[in-house]
Amino acid sequence: MLQLGATMSCNDRLLLRVMGATGGREGRGDCFAQMPAVPAPEDSDLWAVETLAAGDNMFSQFERRIAHIDENAGTQCFWSRMHGNPPTSVGQLAVIADCFLGCHSYTHRGTSLDHGMRIHNQVETEWVLTQVQFDGFTRGGAHGHFFQFAEDGTLLTSGAQTGLAPRG
Repeated sequence: MLQLGATMSCNDRLLLRVMGATGGREGRGDCFAQMPAVPAPEDSDLWAVETLAAGDNMFSQFERRIAHIDENAGTQCFWSRMHGNPPTSVGQLAVIADCFLGCHSYTHRGTSLDHGMRIHNQVETEWVLTQVQFDGFTRGGAHGHFFQFAEDGTLLTSGAQTGLAPRG
């Protein structure tokens, strides 16, 4: 494996810092995360809060459907697909997972602070199920973890995110 890092700046002002790892080696292929039993995409409601989708911006390129939501438990499962081609690239999966803060009314329209994602498998799938579990809200922040699954139940990614809730 190889660790990589990159920064983006403008006029000596840091805008973005990215860390990552690439490569792999032969080893076990166990998978312990299991796709939850939720309604299929066609049986799930459209994500009603699409306030970030406007014109032809990035968010308008996806269709999202709510398969499960329990705000008291801090959980949500949502199906996503990209208009025109399946969301199976690492970049597309990362964008879908970054919708994390929109999965709870307290954090909707919050600001992402960090987003770590691990790639387990890449398979062709029209729909991706993202399972979100918020761990807690503390001092205006939110932290939680997620899994992404292909329609056939294959684990695609796992990760975690921390963000700031919007100012009230």
